[in-house]
Amino acid sequence: MTSAQIEKEYRGTMLRVGAVMLLFLLLFNSLNSVLYFMRDFLSLFLNEKSEEIVSRLLYSAVYMFSFLFPAGFFYLITKKKSAEPIYFDVKLGRFFPLLLVACIAANFTAAYLNGYMVEIFNYYEVFPYQEQLGENYQLVLSLLSSAIIPAFCEEVLFRGVILTNLLPYGKSIAILGSASLFALMHQNVAQLFYTFVAGIVIGLVYVYTRSIWGAVLIHFFNNLLGLIEVLLYERLDVEIASRANTIIEAVLFLAGIVSAVVLLLRADKRKNDFSSSGFGRSFEADDDYAKAPLEGRRAAKLFFAPTVIVFVCLVGIDMLGKLSLAIGSLL
Repeated sequence: MTSAQIEKEYRGTMLRVGAVMLLFLLLFNSLNSVLYFMRDFLSLFLNEKSEEIVSRLLYSAVYMFSFLFPAGFFYLITKKKSAEPIYFDVKLGRFFPLLLVACIAANFTAAYLNGYMVEIFNYYEVFPYQEQLGENYQLVLSLLSSAIIPAFCEEVLFRGVILTNLLPYGKSIAILGSASLFALMHQNVAQLFYTFVAGIVIGLVYVYTRSIWGAVLIHFFNNLLGLIEVLLYERLDVEIASRANTIIEAVLFLAGIVSAVVLLLRADKRKNDFSSSGFGRSFEADDDYAKAPLEGRRAAKLFFAPTVIVFVCLVGIDMLGKLSLAIGSLL
C-alpha cells in the first residue's frame, strides 16, 4: 500500500470516528435533556424513593445507549475488510493484578494534580446526578450507573472501537488520539487533564494486553474508588472518613509504586504472542508494529478530519460557556 493510499484510508477512518463522536454528542445531550424533564413527570406518579430508582435506571439505560449505539454505528458505516474488530479475548496474564494496581496509582497521581489545578482556578462543575449513598439501594444504583456501565460502555467505544481502528496507523496516534477524544467526551474543563491521562494509561494497557477486559477493569476500579470515598463520608464521621480515605489511598499508591517497579524489572523479559504462523509456531509481535504506518506529524494533522473538528468545536463552545458562567459567578 502506498503512502497516498494509507493517508486516504486514514482520512476515511477519522471521518467516521468524528461522525461517531457527533452521534454520541447528539444522543447523550438530547436524551439526557428529555430525561431531565421526565423526572418531573415521574414525580407526579411515584413517591420519592421510587422516582429516584426509576430515574437512575433510565439514566443508566440512556448512558449505555449513548455509547454502544455509536460504537455499532461505526461498524455499520465501515467496510468489513477495513474494520478492525474489538479485542474481546480474555488474556490478561498472571501479572495483570500488578498492572491494575500500578495504573490505579498513576490515575491517582493524575487526579491529585487535576485537583490542584481545579483549586487554583476555583472552578467546579455540578454533575447531573450527585452521588447519595446513605441507603443500600442508592449504593447499588450508583455502583451500576457510575462504575459498571461507564466502565464497559466507555471502553467499548474509545478503546474498543476508536483506538483499535487507529492502531494500524501507529500506536502513538491511536493512544493519544483516543485519549484526547475520551477527555473531550466528558465535556468538563475540571476533568480535562485527569481524563486525558487516564485515557493514555488505559490505552496503553489495552494495547499491551490486547483485551478490552483489562481496560474495563481498570476503569471500573477507578470509578469504584470514587464511590468508596463518597460512601465513607456518607456513613462515617467526617474525621474518621478522612483518615480511612487517606489510608486507602496511601496503601494503593505505595502498592502501585511497588507494582510498577516489579513490572519494569521484568519488562525486557515479557513476550506478547499476538499472532500465529504456519507449522505450529508463533512469533512475537513488535510493540510498535503497524499495518499502515503514518509519520507522526502527518498522522496528527490528518487526525482533525472535518467531523472531528466540528465535534471539538461543539465541545469547546460548551465548555467555554460553562467556564464563563462559573467565572461570572465569582466576580
